[in-house]
Amino acid sequence: MQIFRLTPEVVADLTKKDLPSFERLVVHLYSNLLPAPSASVSRQSLAGIIFSCVQAVIENAPISTVKKVEKLLKFCFTVGIGRQSYPLVLDRILAQSVANDPEGNTYLKDVLVPMILHLKSILTDHGISLMEQPCKTFCLTVMQRYTSIIVGKKPPHTIPTELTSFGCGCNYCDDVKAFFKNGVQLTHHVCAVAKVRAHVEEKLKTQRVRIEAAGVEWYTLRTGSPHSLVVRTVLCCSTVGLSCHLACIDNKTQKYVAVPSLGNQQSTWCRAAR
Repeated sequence: MQIFRLTPEVVADLTKKDLPSFERLVVHLYSNLLPAPSASVSRQSLAGIIFSCVQAVIENAPISTVKKVEKLLKFCFTVGIGRQSYPLVLDRILAQSVANDPEGNTYLKDVLVPMILHLKSILTDHGISLMEQPCKTFCLTVMQRYTSIIVGKKPPHTIPTELTSFGCGCNYCDDVKAFFKNGVQLTHHVCAVAKVRAHVEEKLKTQRVRIEAAGVEWYTLRTGSPHSLVVRTVLCCSTVGLSCHLACIDNKTQKYVAVPSLGNQQSTWCRAAR
């Protein structure tokens, strides 16, 4: 194929029909023709054509996984214009993550955050720091989005009716009910005479099955005077709620794995990702 025939229309058509073959063509142009341009095509013109071809590849290459994005970035550096073209790759993958879009949020978590680690490795090999623009802005944007959209999501915390409506309305029962609603403390002590303790325990036993299913247990602590009825929350959320809490912990873990790997920029990323 003659160089002058690589019009924008032809390039767009080739990238859509057979992208791998087109990538090999671009590598051929860079490796064989650019070092010794012909009399009819100047080195500057040929470099411009290669850049246009790389732009077309960036626009059409698959970017659904970290490996595919990594492959695209390496291609850009292989044909000698990685520094000029990698910002286009960052712009494209960042556009895949749109706020309030479920698929975009998945892409943010599964591709963009892990990509920061790979990006550091690729760019460092070519003398580019993560603190250079536009890489710095890209990394900050990814971590800020991840923190606000993924980590920042508070898991639902539903309190069973058996707990929110507990007791008879006396002061001791209301204190226990307030403890259930509070959700901050793990234990509540009913330090009172035997008659009062027996009254509260009776209310707990009335709905023992449901209350225990909600993650509540109780026992009498027979030290001190008077003794105490200790009400303890073992699990303050439903099974669904627990899974959400575990997911939240996993998300935070992923963030803290990604942030320290940024090396000397750790403090900057930590402040930005909060």
